[in-house]
Amino acid sequence: MENIFWSASGALTTESYSDMLMQIVDTSKNPLTLRGWGAKYNDCGAKARAELLRRGWTITDEGEQDGGVDIDRCTKWNPPNP
Repeated sequence: MENIFWSASGALTTESYSDMLMQIVDTSKNPLTLRGWGAKYNDCGAKARAELLRRGWTITDEGEQDGGVDIDRCTKWNPPNP
């Protein structure tokens, strides 16, 4: 298993980190370890993060950010079938 190491402290917004999680779900085939220190995700990111965990990923981040997400945007995104 390979690792993705990075620090999001001040580098990524909650929306950017959540978008990244969704992009990883859409493109990744193999489980990795993601260490997003300082990063928080929104409701969309929570959906993607749960899918990555289901696929065997190990993720360390700062957890879910409360509020401020476009729920319609989240419901329109669905993880692809691996």
